Formats: sequence, structure tokens, C-alpha cells
Amino acid sequence: MVAAVTLLAAVALLGRAGLGAGQPVPEIDSAHAGVPADETLPHRAGWRRVTVTPSRGPAFAALLYYPALAGGEGATYDGSAAPYPAVAFGHGFLQTPDRYAGTLQHLAAAGFFVIATESATGASPDHAQFALDLRESLTYLQQAGEQPDSWLYQQVRSSRFGVFGHSMGGGASVLAAAGDERIGALAHLAAADTRPSAVAAMRDVRVPFHTIVGSQDTIVPPASTRRIHDAGGPPRILSTIAGGSHCGFQTTPFPIGCDRGSLPATDQIALTARLLQAFFQVYLDTEDAWRAVWGPEAEAGPPLGREADPGLALTPADQRGEAAPGADATYELLLRNAGRQAAAFGLEPEPSEWPVTIEPEVTEVLAPGAAAVVRVAVRVPPGAQAGAAGSVLVSAFRLGDRGTRAYAVLSTSVTADAPVRTPTPTESPTPDATPTPTDTARPAPTREPTLTAAPAAPRPLFLPRAGR
Repeated sequence: MVAAVTLLAAVALLGRAGLGAGQPVPEIDSAHAGVPADETLPHRAGWRRVTVTPSRGPAFAALLYYPALAGGEGATYDGSAAPYPAVAFGHGFLQTPDRYAGTLQHLAAAGFFVIATESATGASPDHAQFALDLRESLTYLQQAGEQPDSWLYQQVRSSRFGVFGHSMGGGASVLAAAGDERIGALAHLAAADTRPSAVAAMRDVRVPFHTIVGSQDTIVPPASTRRIHDAGGPPRILSTIAGGSHCGFQTTPFPIGCDRGSLPATDQIALTARLLQAFFQVYLDTEDAWRAVWGPEAEAGPPLGREADPGLALTPADQRGEAAPGADATYELLLRNAGRQAAAFGLEPEPSEWPVTIEPEVTEVLAPGAAAVVRVAVRVPPGAQAGAAGSVLVSAFRLGDRGTRAYAVLSTSVTADAPVRTPTPTESPTPDATPTPTDTARPAPTREPTLTAAPAAPRPLFLPRAGR
């Protein structure tokens, strides 16, 4: 593991650093003191140390972050929007989880339980055991949520869990996701390969995952993490933070052997926290928040480079047509299965004052690489004025996964008496042939389309959690 090779020179100093095997667990107050509260989030972040007792093996300590009425250790829990989704976090080599306080507190204040094991902090960690500890940490939350005498009773949403980690913990999070069907979403920050191999384990991951790297990481270079990313199939996102470093993911970087990028660590942490919040909200909380991950509101642009591969494509992504008042502008879209498994797909428009008809609303089962033609009719309101225009966003999703989507924007101009103009897709299948990709085992990721159509009505980046 690259991180281990780079930092093993620090092992001789571990006695003074207090991170060797058998050393006392450090206090967490000082690590959290410098993390300001984010006033835009619905809660504050509380935390406490808990003891996880697995079914097999010794007990271990973990830090549990939770939505609170005020920030701080042991702060009063805020259950106003419970039950909350839960994620487990894995720290990096020779690290402790409190060094990531900024990101962990952000997620808690956004409405997540975050449990971060304090195991595997020594110089010879067992990666397979570390992955098991991540899973046992989720079991702790699941069982506590089912115990009437626990403060977590009926507070944890355990239908789907998330897991993420940094460096060694990123690789361990892949191992955990590959071996636990309860995990519904995976993210990793500058993940390092592990023993057993995270690259090999990624081939068994069947849930959406988000890879985040820093372009100036000199400890686990982006190309190394990319090997793990490329081993997995869609839905997947690779986000590269320009100027980001390996230790830039930490609120309190390790004092020995750390790197530094041109982007301030505070900016890197803030961006990472927002990306994780949006990703986990879609897959663990509210699928209707998909636009913040796969839609027009997905965070992109400097300093963020983004490669998104939802496993489906809807093309052309931007079309323009025209019709007279009371008439239909008709469009054709090509929906392609770019994933690794056969699936049927659904389509739907975003709410619009202009009536929209889609045919078909659900496709037949499409093999990997196969495509279907979809026809969309947009009715211009009878009272629309010539020269006016309206845009409709149509999205497609795999049945059983409404959180992952591809979309197209259809812009219609109103004319007084011109005939209806019907755009055609730039690519459509012939009646006798099914489009076949050159590599059905690993379709090339597609970048988010650049839209030139009139923008859709503004929507909040993260949906409110009201009503629970």
C-alpha cells in the first residue's frame, strides 16, 4: 500500500505520537474545537465515544456523531427529523477518526449518524478485520435502534447503510461494501489498495459509489486510486479536486509525513463534505434529491473535475423545437443501457406548466448496450404568446433505482403559425439491429452534458427533511 510505504518511516516516532498499538486513545475535545458550525445545515453536531461489542472478537471504541441541538461532546440529541440514515467511516493508516472532524461533523449536522471506529490505529493493521469493524459498527447502530431502552431506539434508518473512508480506510470501505448486503452506498477518499485487494473486491461491489481524489496527492497518487475506481461498474462518479492533497481531507493532519496541495485544506474539506452529503442523501435518504448528484445542480466546475457514469444514457441531451399555441412539439430520445446488467427503465418529466407525454413511460428489458427510442410530446399552452419559450427536463432511471438518472432538456419556442418542428436524435437504432457497444463489460464513463437550453426552475441543492 502506497500510504503505508510512505509513512512507515514515522513508525519509530509513534511512541511520542501516541498512536502505536496499546497506546491510550487520545482525547477528542481538542480535535473538534476548531470546527465551526455550518449555519446552513438543519442541526448541530454532537458526538460521544461508544463501545462496539462484536459477535466475535474483542470490543473496540468508536466515535459516534449525531444530529444535536447544540454542538459538542455529549450534546443533546435532536430527534426532530428521525429516523436518520447511518454511515460508517474508516480512517487512514496510523490515523484516528477525530482527525476528520470537519467532514464527520458536517454529515451529522446534515442529518446522519456517523460511526467511526477507533480500531486499526497501529503500525500493522489487519485490513480484513478493519473492514469487519466497519460492518460491526453499523450492526451496533442497527441493534441500538431496535432496543427500547436505548436512546437510539427507532432513531436509526437501517434499511440501507452507507460506508466511506480515507486512504487505508477507503480501501477497507470497499472490502466492507463488497461483503455486506445492508450497505447501499459507498464513497472513498484517496483510497489505497489493501490486503485483501480493494481492486479485486471492487468487482463484487453492486452499489453506487463515489470516488474523490486530490490532483496533487503525493501519498496515494490519483492514478493508484483510479485502479480501484475502474474495477467497479456503474453507477459511479469520479471527482478530482484540483490542487487537493492526501492530507487535505483531514481537519487535523498527521504531524509526520503529510503532503500539502495548492488548494487550502479548509476548501478541500468543505467541498468533500458537500459531495458526500449529496451522494448519501440520494441513496440513503431521499431519491428525489437525485438532481444534486446526477442532474443540472450537481456540483461541477473548478476546482472540481467530474466523471459521471450512471450506467444509462439519454441522448441528445439538449434539443430545441417549436410549435404554435395548442399544438405539440415532438422529440425523439435514445435511451441506452450502458450498465453491466440487463434492465428495464422508466422515464418521467419534471413538473412543468406545459403538458408532457412520454411514450413509452417504461421500456422493455434492455440488454447491456441495447437502446430504445423514446418519443416525447410537449404541448404549448393555448394562450402562449409567440416568441415565448419553455424548457422541460426529462429523466430516465433503472427500475429499482430512482436515485441514479440520465436526463435531457427539451426547449420549445412558441410560433404563431409555423408548422410543428420535430427534431430527431443524432443516433437511433435500426428496426433490425440492436446497438452494441465495443466493450459491454466496461462502458466508458460520460461527462455531464453542457446545457444551452433555458434553465429549469431553481431548486434547492439538498431537499428538506421535513415530514418525518
